[in-house]
Amino acid sequence: MKIMIELEEALELVLSRIQPVGTEIISLKDVYQRVLAVDVTSQIAMPPFDRSPLDGYAYLATACDSQPFQLDVVSEIPAGNVF
Repeated sequence: MKIMIELEEALELVLSRIQPVGTEIISLKDVYQRVLAVDVTSQIAMPPFDRSPLDGYAYLATACDSQPFQLDVVSEIPAGNVF
């Protein structure tokens, strides 16, 4: 018995055992645990400004670093505001 198979073989195996399903139009109240048949995109940008929910710092320490250093906060920009 094979323990591992190649990716192509696995894909072929899966595709040989599935069947496409049809589409239907249903009420919005009945969409729980359903999958959209087509992509839905917005006509407008939402929110209407650039935002980043999580900003931060990244630093790669090296063996040459003798001690940790401190970064100063130079500004805080709440969501929706511009620097």
